[in-house]
Amino acid sequence: MEIEIEYNNSEVTWCYNGKFFNYSREGIEFASVDYNTIYIEIDHDGRYEYQYVNFEGKLLLSYCIATETVTVFNPGPKIIKIPSIQDLAIYNNQRFLVLVGEGDDSRLREYNFQGDLLKEYLSPAGYTFYRLGEIGPEINVVCQGNKLTQDKFGRNDWNFTLDLETGEWKRQSLAY
Repeated sequence: MEIEIEYNNSEVTWCYNGKFFNYSREGIEFASVDYNTIYIEIDHDGRYEYQYVNFEGKLLLSYCIATETVTVFNPGPKIIKIPSIQDLAIYNNQRFLVLVGEGDDSRLREYNFQGDLLKEYLSPAGYTFYRLGEIGPEINVVCQGNKLTQDKFGRNDWNFTLDLETGEWKRQSLAY
């Protein structure tokens, strides 16, 4: 199912199952369909807030890197302090994944929508987490390697997928 959205600085609109929806907030700078949610970037006087809204217009989650906070809205707003948050993505509208820390101290954390930490994953051996990639049926994370992991052209950012059941990483391809 293809969902097309339109947005301006105060509203995002889309059609889902033949019904039109809109989501209003001041300061919208960007919006896109992100697998099974709508992802929105909002500028509050230079401080960015990132929001995920379901296709029926309900705010599921928001986060702000500057304040190191995630707010989940299930059933009501709950603010979670996550120091050193770098990136976040929703997985299956049931969990969210957060990259925290940098370099060798980086971790991938899995939370439920009640804000409970479920698991923490280490980066693949020889790599450090860089950013979250495509999150759909699989969890894709971009990792940076070292001189031993680069290809013959010196490229060293790789896409990995995570098996949530086993915690095992599988290197897929170069990341761009």
